Amino acid sequence: MTAHSQPLKQQIDALKQDKVKLQNELNHMQAYLDELKSRYEDEINRRNQLENEFVLTKKDLDDIYVQKVVVESKLESTSNEMKYLNQLFEEETRELQPQIQNAMVTVEMDNNRELEMKHIIDEVKEQYQAMAAKSRDETEQWHKNKCDDIARQTQKNLEDLKRARGQIAELTRYAQRLNGEIEALKNQRANLESAVAQAEEQGEQAVQSAKGAIQDLEEALRRAKHDMAGKVREYQELMNVKLALDIEIATYQKLLEGEENRMGGQAPSQQFSAIDKLAGLLTQGMALPAHNMAPGGTSLTNNNSLKRPLLIKTIETKDGKILSEASHFSEK
Repeated sequence: MTAHSQPLKQQIDALKQDKVKLQNELNHMQAYLDELKSRYEDEINRRNQLENEFVLTKKDLDDIYVQKVVVESKLESTSNEMKYLNQLFEEETRELQPQIQNAMVTVEMDNNRELEMKHIIDEVKEQYQAMAAKSRDETEQWHKNKCDDIARQTQKNLEDLKRARGQIAELTRYAQRLNGEIEALKNQRANLESAVAQAEEQGEQAVQSAKGAIQDLEEALRRAKHDMAGKVREYQELMNVKLALDIEIATYQKLLEGEENRMGGQAPSQQFSAIDKLAGLLTQGMALPAHNMAPGGTSLTNNNSLKRPLLIKTIETKDGKILSEASHFSEK
């Protein structure tokens, strides 16, 4: 039974080892899947952060564009105001020309001086024009600097936007790759779980088969022991019968020899009669069935159909050894 159950035990141990190995691989894949999920969530958070930064940058760009429009509107209004002031100055200058001439005439008449009003007016005009040109130059320079700053900021924002879009595209590809790996790991996990379940089922079947084989072997061993016990009992009974027959044959031989010696001096007819009687007794003892043998080696010679003297031999034996024996004739 041990030789038959040993391969089944080895198969069960191998299935258990496979189950432990598959369980370890499943745990490793689960940890790797959790790590990928964590990395995926981090990348999603980073993507959301970049999208928020992109929204803020776009908002700043829109604000800068609005400021640019406002500055351009202010510049246009300032230019229009300068034009209006120039026109107003020219109108006032034209209106002052007759008054200046009259004043010059009056001065000449009153003071007898020659005032160079034209020179003064030219100087004032030049100063006003210089102030207007300076203001215009400062305004244009400020506008130019502001436009340059807006252009630089716009270029920077465009570069940041382009870089953010590239990062978003890269993160999108990375997220897609992670999704593919996660799906592959899920499939691998499902396959491992199926393999573990199949291994458990095969192990259970092997255990049930081993139990059935062990039960069959135990039943066969029980039947063999039972058959062997029956064979031993039959053999013991046959040995007892053989021993009893051997003892009886030896006893008859001794009796026959004793009768021959005792009857050695008698007539031949009497000797033949005695020998016939002993031969008849020996024939009767040999013809007795085995069930007429008494337990313990005691042999009873009995024949109710014959009217002749019977020799009763009592032998006490133990473990195949003769302890005591007694014999006598009985008439029936």
